[in-house]
Amino acid sequence: MKLLIVDDEILSLKLMEKIVDWDSLGIELIGMAQDGVEALKIFKKNDPQILITDIKMPRMDGLELIDHIRQINRQTKIIILSAYSEFEYAKKALSQDVIGYLLKPIDEEELIALTYKAIDEINEERKNFQSKKIASTSLLKQLLYPKKDIKHIIETMERLDMKFSFGSYVMLNIRIDSSSYYEYLKLNDINNIYALSIEEFIRDSLLELGIEQFVFFENNPGEWILILNHISSLSFVNDMCSIIEIAQNILNRLNQELKTNILITISENYSDIKTLSTAYNETINLAKYRFYFDNNSILYRGCIQKGFNLEEIKSNDQIKLYARYLETGQGGLAEGIIDEVFDNLNNCPKMDPEDVYIFCLEMLFAVKHELLNSEIEIDEICELKELSESTLKEMQTIDELYRFMKTTTKNIASEVLKTSKGAPMTNNKLIKKAIEYIHTNYNCNITLDEICEHVCISKNYFSYLFKREMNEGIWDYLTRVRVEKAKEFLDNTDLKAYEISYKVGYENPSYFSKMFKKLTGFTPQEYRTTNFD
Repeated sequence: MKLLIVDDEILSLKLMEKIVDWDSLGIELIGMAQDGVEALKIFKKNDPQILITDIKMPRMDGLELIDHIRQINRQTKIIILSAYSEFEYAKKALSQDVIGYLLKPIDEEELIALTYKAIDEINEERKNFQSKKIASTSLLKQLLYPKKDIKHIIETMERLDMKFSFGSYVMLNIRIDSSSYYEYLKLNDINNIYALSIEEFIRDSLLELGIEQFVFFENNPGEWILILNHISSLSFVNDMCSIIEIAQNILNRLNQELKTNILITISENYSDIKTLSTAYNETINLAKYRFYFDNNSILYRGCIQKGFNLEEIKSNDQIKLYARYLETGQGGLAEGIIDEVFDNLNNCPKMDPEDVYIFCLEMLFAVKHELLNSEIEIDEICELKELSESTLKEMQTIDELYRFMKTTTKNIASEVLKTSKGAPMTNNKLIKKAIEYIHTNYNCNITLDEICEHVCISKNYFSYLFKREMNEGIWDYLTRVRVEKAKEFLDNTDLKAYEISYKVGYENPSYFSKMFKKLTGFTPQEYRTTNFD
């Protein structure tokens, strides 16, 4: 506990400093002042729990000082000092909720007795506050779950005089990454201190921004709820940019103090205590989209617009093409499909992460189905043999899943080519021959007449047959081959885009860039820069 002593007589101050062993009472003497003006400055800076003040002082007397302090903190315990002739002043001070007065000259035992009285009142208030806090936290936690009787909970809060103003509020869900959370507990080797530390860090962050009133509690281990509402007398509740600034301030503080990964999700603006469960569910759903972002993230609805659904993705035949490319041993083209899928996922409104896992799983199951209908032994391909949704969900971010799908695609293609002795596989010998011709002559100005002459088949029948076997037209296939070769040049050489254009069979560099962007989402220069970074 902190103590501030105020008296215009320096000898009186020195006496009170020495007459009592404050340390033995568990009290820290944080300052002494000779008038109310000086005392008020010290009080505002240190917020002591106990104040001992004289009444008659220059500049600002004790009664005026008490008035100012009561406007700042009603809980401060005040002991007044007075001479016998100032007793009328002392009676007026007693009406301002002070715990007692001492007549000068000061008696040590009386001073200690009043100090103990102050300590007892502070401890009792702390005990009551803690009990009330535990009760209010329990009731607030129940309001987060819609199955609870909301009316009964609100009535209980009113009966216990728990006043929460929810005229307009947003909810921040602050959570520690699960793996980091258990590491954090292990490092500290304690039970509850982490929650107290986080509350302290968050409180400090909010006070730095001038926000003094808020609701904060631990909902689950590693998960804390912060509610900012209009009682903070700030306009930020309707300004998401300001809310994000507050969240960033908290994030920076927690990262600095805890050195662990933090996720903060922010609800929309709500205006009724009965909507707490809706706000909470929103923050929980937002947490799923951490899949798309870094570990240290602030997520809100504005940064996660509704994306396309699973059926819309399936309709573009990417699954069929991917499976067909791998079944025929064309790993480069299959990887191109993976690149296209993940470019869309990263650059477009965000798809539900659950649907992303399902889509990737269906891609691999389609490959498994194609290979089962061919002569390839899938038991030799461990990526398909041990395929499951839980395996994919071990990849917790989109970047991890992308790397997994690329590696898996390469490995499957490698195993397929081993079985086929290095040649692209197809059940149709004419199409196989055409594919080999394309891979040999992609850098030339190939015509349909040339391909058909090479495989000895009419153009119309060949086009029909190729589409049936490969699930795409001959020119789409040739474009993919050329773009994959261009990507190899961009990755492994310093050739300029127009030079690569000629090397992969395009005489018009502008048309080459157009086709490259259509398939990859990037211009050749953007692709090179992105991969280099």
